[in-house]
Parts: sequence; structure tokens; C-alpha cells
Amino acid sequence: MEIRVRDDRLHYAIIDFVGDADVNSTHNIREEIEKTYKEKERRIICNMSEVKHINSSGVNGFLLAAKAVLNSGGDIVFCAMLPRIERVFKLGRLDTYLKFFATLTEAEQYFKSFGKIDTSQEENILIIEKKNCYIKSHIMKIAEKWMDVSPIKAYMAKSTDQALRFLKNKRFALAMLDSTLSFGEGKEFIDKILSGDGQADLPILVVMTDETQENAAYFLRAGAHDVISFPFKPIEVESRLRLLITMAKQIST
Repeated sequence: MEIRVRDDRLHYAIIDFVGDADVNSTHNIREEIEKTYKEKERRIICNMSEVKHINSSGVNGFLLAAKAVLNSGGDIVFCAMLPRIERVFKLGRLDTYLKFFATLTEAEQYFKSFGKIDTSQEENILIIEKKNCYIKSHIMKIAEKWMDVSPIKAYMAKSTDQALRFLKNKRFALAMLDSTLSFGEGKEFIDKILSGDGQADLPILVVMTDETQENAAYFLRAGAHDVISFPFKPIEVESRLRLLITMAKQIST
């Protein structure tokens, strides 16, 4: 497999993969992706348009490299896969873990639009904190230091009942749900949101701690849109807030 790194972008790198992704190329795939990230400390686009064949070894190479980037606080996306290549990735449900775009242009736009949320009005975020009393302060510090986005105003609720009262009186772009809520309380809150008891189109981001990581699947099955780990990594917060706030804007217009 031939691997080419385009090095003319300011805040993201494009890696073109050409040929077959199989057991013979797994090491090179991992090495090139991880090296590019470590050298540039940037976001990475894997352009798959010229990958003609892939097997489980090739998929595993991409997956392990992607995990290394994401676990280091970076971001990596895949684009322009042939249908048969995309099917192999989806067989392992990797589309629920990794980001895929139909074209290179869409993948580039994803990174170019970081920090480009409409700044014409303040965005309200509702945080439901049960035991973790630091979510709000962490979010605000990261938003002020790292993000060029709309002014963010965070409202804190100590219970889901209080959160629902907020939702009846104010429009929110995002709800952040503390995973230390009991399963029943968390699921009931999500059910009420999805059923329209509040704002049916409200994106819900569940904040996971080390002690509650195993609960992630439960909240996603219940209807949450995404999960994020606490303590937060700035690039991860930037990515989640941008995506979910933008989604909320598109739905409401």
C-alpha cells in the first residue's frame, strides 16, 4: 500500500491511502497515522478513495491507529470510501465509533468549520449535575480559553425535574447529563425529552467518569446522542459542542 501525507494544511493533515489494506500494510497504516499525529499534533483526514481492497487486518490497523489518536485528545475522520470498503467497516459497527464522510470536501469542511458556530446569539447549555459538581466550571473554562464560538451560558440543574422546568421556559442548544444519575432517572429524563416533554429535538450529551464508563452503552441505547469523558479534553469538548449545537440549529430552522 502506498501512503501519502499532504502537508499544506494549517490545522489538519490529509493522508491518502492507495492500494490494498491487508495484513501486509497494517503496520505501515498504524505507523503513518500515529507518526503524522505526533509530529503535527493536528486533526487527521484519512482519504480512502483509492483503497480497492480491505480485510479484517486492514480494518484493525486503521482502528488501532484511530484509537491512539482519539485517546491522545486528537481527532481523526475517514472519507470517500468505495461502497464495498465501507461495508467492511460497518460490519464491525465501526461507524458508531469513527466519523465517516462521503467525500474529501465534506471531511475538510468538518475541520474547517471548527469554531465557526454562528456567533450572532448566545447559546444556552443545560447541565444536569448530580454528584459531579465540576462539569459546569470545566466547560466554561475550556469554552473561554480554547473555543471561538457563540457566547455560552450554562444553566445548572441538580435534578432532572429541575432540568425539565428549565426546558419549559427557555430554549437550549444542548443538555449535558451527569452519568452518576441513576439509570432509571437518566432514562426517564431522556424518554421525556424524546417524547416532547421539554424540547424533543434537544441533543443530549452524557458525561462519563472513570467509574461510569461501562454505563455509556446504556445511555446511548436510551436515546442520548453522544458521550464524553470527564475530565474533559479541550479538543473533544470543541468537537462535541460544535457538532451538537450545529445540529440543534439545523433542526430548529
